[in-house]
Amino acid sequence: MTASIQIQDNGQTINIAFADILQYHGGLLPGGVAHAFQAMRAAFAALGEQPLQRREIQVRTAFGGAGGRDAVEYVTRAFSDGRAVQDPSIGTPDLFAQLPGPYAWHFSYQGRTAKATITEGWVRPEFIELGKKADKTPEDMERIVYLRQEMADRLLAAEPGAIYRVEVVDAVLAA
Repeated sequence: MTASIQIQDNGQTINIAFADILQYHGGLLPGGVAHAFQAMRAAFAALGEQPLQRREIQVRTAFGGAGGRDAVEYVTRAFSDGRAVQDPSIGTPDLFAQLPGPYAWHFSYQGRTAKATITEGWVRPEFIELGKKADKTPEDMERIVYLRQEMADRLLAAEPGAIYRVEVVDAVLAA
């Protein structure tokens, strides 16, 4: 069975698979799409009875990548509706010095917020090092493309709760 996210919109239940989001995104950053997909799956499950109402979800994330943004937008429409914001302050500056780095997501829904933060080991040092490298060779670029897909494959093969730790608080953290 393919994993999906179910949401409600205009009285209709919508099933959204990873492949749907990746097609919307264009496929360049599958790892970022997979991170957001799994963070949403983990957080939404903790927020209450499913499916959530799409237009009631607020999002705050430290993740600045286009793959993550597109995934959140496709599922929630929160960026286009003004219910989402990218906020680096909810993460940490360096993933390897202190978790979560940019892999922090806050999803608020009906008075509660699920804070999803990455657990150790899901982002490999080689991925970060190559991403930061200033003068990338064609071989470096080829390797980055491989690492993006490899990360997406690993994330999608795992349970969301193994990747993202979720803490629920009874407060809405404004978008």
